[in-house]
Amino acid sequence: MAQPFPRWFNKLPLVSAVAGLVLPVVATAGIWYYGSPKFTDVGYRPVQPVPYSHKLHVGDMGMDWLNRFVSPFCDWQPYFIFDR
Repeated sequence: MAQPFPRWFNKLPLVSAVAGLVLPVVATAGIWYYGSPKFTDVGYRPVQPVPYSHKLHVGDMGMDWLNRFVSPFCDWQPYFIFDR
């Protein structure tokens, strides 16, 4: 009686298991590297339409823009956690 499948079919489960383990790792590493800003933003310098110095507001006036206007919770302190 003739064999219904060729001999190389015997190695198919092992090859499939190895490919199932290696391919996701390689795909993740490739996306991690090629999608990172280190690779995609090489030489990127955004154009600033108006040359502006922050010396007046931050230096002379003492405004703390980053902490005051970016997040409403920047000064929030969780006093209720460890106040005992």
